Amino acid sequence: MLTPAWRIVRTEEEALIGARLPPPVVVKPLLEGSSIGISASNLQHTEEGVLQLTMKLLRQFEQPVLVEQFVAGKEVSYTKIQNPIEDFWGLSEVIMAGDDDYFSERLFHADEKLIRDPRRGVRNIDSSLLLEDKAGIDRMLAAFGHYGYCRVDGRLQGGRFHFIELSPDAWLGRAGQFAMSYTIGKSMGVTKQAAQQRSIP
Repeated sequence: MLTPAWRIVRTEEEALIGARLPPPVVVKPLLEGSSIGISASNLQHTEEGVLQLTMKLLRQFEQPVLVEQFVAGKEVSYTKIQNPIEDFWGLSEVIMAGDDDYFSERLFHADEKLIRDPRRGVRNIDSSLLLEDKAGIDRMLAAFGHYGYCRVDGRLQGGRFHFIELSPDAWLGRAGQFAMSYTIGKSMGVTKQAAQQRSIP
């Protein structure tokens, strides 16, 4: 499974380790969820900016900081419900109506999520997931044993899924991306079979 290059910084003395990754990079607290500590400024384009933000987050959150290369592309989530009988999954994309490339070069950060922009929505894109990428995600989830349900966030770039993070306690509300993975866009002819037949050329 494809993943961006990354470094974990635990002390201020180690801050230069992350700053040496080729920009742009995302700098964020390692042990938080729900986009806590993540805003537009967490996407940094210079070594100096990465270093300053890493130091700031180490002091503010008193926990390790993850520095990872930014992957441009579609903001997507793979959702899976553990079921011994049926392969119950969905792939969805966060979109901004009228601007297909809105999230391509920016983060879907806390401020974006808190603002209820009527243009923002979710669409099901099961048929966009390559068989090899789905198999890679499923192998990772299987390594956890019993997980019940899970959401795997990533970026879709050039048709390939790039793993960003795993959310074992995703929100299950009707308006959440997990639920919408199974309800939004299904009437548009998207099928599981189409996705499972796709493979890397």
